[in-house]
Amino acid sequence: MNQSTGSTHGNVRGEHYAKKIFDLPKFITAVLYPALDKYLDKAFPEFGFKRGPQGHWVATDAPVHYRDYGHRNNKLIGTGWGFRSLGTGRPAVLWLSYVNRRSFPTPDEFFSATKRLGERIRITWDWSVSRDEIQQALLQEKRDHILEALFAYAQGALHEEAGRYTRGYLARQVGFPLHKLQEIDIGFYPSVHEVQDALMEAQFTMEEDQNLSEVLGVFHPKWEGRIIGPVWDVSGARVVNLWGRHPGETPVGEAEYVSLNRPDPSQPFGGKEFPIGLHRAAQLKKKNLLLVESPVHALMVQSMGVEDPFPIAAGGKLTSDQARTLQKFLQRSGTLTLNFDYNPNLTDIHVTSNEAIETLTGNTYPLYVVDPVEMAGKGNYPRRVDPASLIRTKGVQHYRVLLSKRTDVQHYRGHAKVVEYASDDPQQQDTGKDVIDTVEGLVDSLEGRHRAPELDELFNSIAMDTPIDLPEEEDEGEIEFEIPQKKAPSTSAIQPPPDSDPMNRILNHAKSIMEYEGLERATEFLQSQLKKEAAARVVEESQTPSGPMESDTARFSPHSPDPKAG
Repeated sequence: MNQSTGSTHGNVRGEHYAKKIFDLPKFITAVLYPALDKYLDKAFPEFGFKRGPQGHWVATDAPVHYRDYGHRNNKLIGTGWGFRSLGTGRPAVLWLSYVNRRSFPTPDEFFSATKRLGERIRITWDWSVSRDEIQQALLQEKRDHILEALFAYAQGALHEEAGRYTRGYLARQVGFPLHKLQEIDIGFYPSVHEVQDALMEAQFTMEEDQNLSEVLGVFHPKWEGRIIGPVWDVSGARVVNLWGRHPGETPVGEAEYVSLNRPDPSQPFGGKEFPIGLHRAAQLKKKNLLLVESPVHALMVQSMGVEDPFPIAAGGKLTSDQARTLQKFLQRSGTLTLNFDYNPNLTDIHVTSNEAIETLTGNTYPLYVVDPVEMAGKGNYPRRVDPASLIRTKGVQHYRVLLSKRTDVQHYRGHAKVVEYASDDPQQQDTGKDVIDTVEGLVDSLEGRHRAPELDELFNSIAMDTPIDLPEEEDEGEIEFEIPQKKAPSTSAIQPPPDSDPMNRILNHAKSIMEYEGLERATEFLQSQLKKEAAARVVEESQTPSGPMESDTARFSPHSPDPKAG
């Protein structure tokens, strides 16, 4: 049973573990590192750690061996497992190495180094461990942090001479404020040779370290010259993958996004189940998420202050594993908004959004979509538009307005299908959008309904390509559809049921016209019939005697105040 030992380290509450609750590897990751991350300022007072604006521990001092890690410029960042330097190219340092005379412990040294680390925050234990357990913990420690050490180097390389072009691209073409680049999880992979040397300098020198790097694909030439970033698990405990993309256009024949290999399905490393940036949303307790294609764009949007919804990235095409992670993250509360790029080079502008919607099938949380066409505005815009370029050219407020125009999946698909009927002619596409605007505007004005159920049904049927349910035709000939106003039922070729709602009949008939006669005819019909219905409603109201009608008085309960009472 655990026994609390009180505190002599400021407000650190020490713990003594008399009974073995975990094996050593899990004890380090589940108990020791979280406690260190919580009390890092008390555990290592020689660094003068303070919480920075991004929630990181930022050093204000450093021991003599680490004076070049940038503590004077807020570049020395601490975590539960070690510390690293932003933008100086210095290797990451594990706390286990730090307390072991600045060298990674051997199997004979590992257990004692772990106990010394625990004593820094008054965590002690009596139980012994086997040699195999120590070896497993040692290998896991290297495996868990080799990717973080690699990224720490890449982050520094971005701010050296080799990263000059990439820095310029991120500032001028993407829109990052230069002064914020050092605070963002983004780096540069210069060459395989330089990365190999950096990991050796960070004391990942064992044969197992090299083997793991080779198996994961860390030293593959595909990474060279790319912007890279880490993919964390949802808890933010460790880096499980890396993403990479070229600054600017992707060279012909190369993949737009690259990631690590996954050698073993039982291990998280190299997996693609975590959307990029989801760990940060979890840390900030953000439950309304904004999913974009590129992690570079997600980071830029966040750097400009857009955090609700909170930007995360798929890193290309959304995977089914990422969809399952999102379902688990959002199943109790939250929403997801899809905002994929407008790409005029695609045959179908909506293909990326629609593929993501299909991948997310079965979601139990509200799902919304920003129409890619809205990103470019009306007409055929010749260039690709992404969230970052929109903010760079039109400002963050314009982007916030765009996000406010998101629609649910059914309406998004219905809108896209209407425009699809209009071929590739920009004028016809604008006409298709006018159909939607006309219907929504006039339906809103009729009977005060903000979103008529009949309109939802129309868009749903268009989006899902469902058969149009029409009454049987009595004869052939030109259709003359009229809204009856105290007249005998119409004898047109398509005969609506006598008790159907006028709005329902208008929309049902519009579907048939769109299917058989085309978009232009459907537009004319909708505009004329809905305006006619609105005019008839005005006439009817003007002829209604003053005073409450029976239907009006029925709206008030006996306990409601008299609407005419003074």
